[in-house]
Amino acid sequence: MLSKRLIYKRGVMIALAVVALMTLTAGVAAAASNEARKIEAIGGVGGVGLNLGGTVGSHFKITDGVINKVKITTVGEGFGGLIGAVTACEQKGEHGEGACDSAGDILNGALIESTHKSKATLNVLFINEVTQTLVGTLKGSLKADLRITGANLEVLDGHANLKINSGVGPSAYNCLVGVDFLGSPIWGLIQTCVDSPGPNALGVFDVSSGTYPLDPTAGPVLVPVELHVVDTGKFHVKNDSGKIEGKISVTVDSVGGVASGVIVISEGEATFSIEGGHQRGKDKHGKGDDEDEEDEEH
Repeated sequence: MLSKRLIYKRGVMIALAVVALMTLTAGVAAAASNEARKIEAIGGVGGVGLNLGGTVGSHFKITDGVINKVKITTVGEGFGGLIGAVTACEQKGEHGEGACDSAGDILNGALIESTHKSKATLNVLFINEVTQTLVGTLKGSLKADLRITGANLEVLDGHANLKINSGVGPSAYNCLVGVDFLGSPIWGLIQTCVDSPGPNALGVFDVSSGTYPLDPTAGPVLVPVELHVVDTGKFHVKNDSGKIEGKISVTVDSVGGVASGVIVISEGEATFSIEGGHQRGKDKHGKGDDEDEEDEEH
């Protein structure tokens, strides 16, 4: 039989081994990722528009025969742009080495895409009776499914929540009856959208029959033909090896289907996992390349 003293000593040794293992595990976990903060980046808007099959609901407030405002709910509007370059970045903490490089590898020249749902109010300033256009200012919000595809082909998916405000000038909306079989727009009277507020899907419209042969949920949709907005909020994207989040501002100026504008990322933070569970540039013993060479010489 083992003496009580030996049992006690063995218990103490086991306890010390467990503490040592926990300490080692904590050290590895702390070094298993690196982080960057204060990331800033700038890019440009490529395009924005309602996708085929996307829906619009438009509810008009009319007083004494005059349209004062329209509440517009859009689902399935697409957006695309490019991040040109990271303009600022700081590594975060002692394990931050290489994090800014990783963020730059993704964001420098990255493609940014989203499909979103928005709720906005168009406060009508006037109606152009000739072109059947509602002109006014916008205010609202949107929620987006967001994807960033890095120049290194790394893909991060996530979400963005943004507030919509008018930009440099008013926006203009027309009633789009649908598109023909070649994809060309077929415009209608504003009254057409008033009479069918939806939500309706954007679909192919057969002029000869006056029907939507491919989608029974299709109908006239109120869409911007000139859009000037500034959308601001927060975003979060990730994949199995990292995540990027922060604030984003998107200025969109779109006229006649040609979009331009600026994308600004600020107050960004990024976290990236490190292969092998240790800091980049260090071996498992925590030595750098120069230290290894010195050991070999001795």
